[in-house]
Amino acid sequence: MIYLVARVLKYRKALIPTPSFHDYERVISRMKHAKEPWAINGIADRVASLLSNCGSYDEESRSAHNREKERVFRALKEMDGILPFPPTVNYILCQWRKTDNLDDLLTHLLEKGLYLRDCRNFPGLENNFFRVGLRIPRENDLLLARLNVPLRFCQALRQDGV
Repeated sequence: MIYLVARVLKYRKALIPTPSFHDYERVISRMKHAKEPWAINGIADRVASLLSNCGSYDEESRSAHNREKERVFRALKEMDGILPFPPTVNYILCQWRKTDNLDDLLTHLLEKGLYLRDCRNFPGLENNFFRVGLRIPRENDLLLARLNVPLRFCQALRQDGV
């Protein structure tokens, strides 16, 4: 016999016996149908009702985000040693090709206060892949400026024969 624990009143619980596993599945199925897809609080409910008035803001935001995404992608594409992949989400996947070890780039940028998401732990992205999140233009400019520093640094190392 399988028992379900059900809340009765505020602090009491009751055991509801179910004679077989199939009855258990049926009870779960009925409970799922009685429940809302996901719960939202009162604030979220109020905000959702106001969103229909924000159509132009949504369009303008998407347009600005897409322009910024394209701008950052083009800038990354021009950098020697970084191979960016065309973005379809709010980050850009890149491959570091300047040195054999992505840690060279990650360590240098971390010392400068910039964190890149190391993607080498994802299957298929083990070979020096990282991603950069798209932010506001000022922060993206900072990212691009700091990404240029290690490239120049690596070029200097190669010229010195290191």
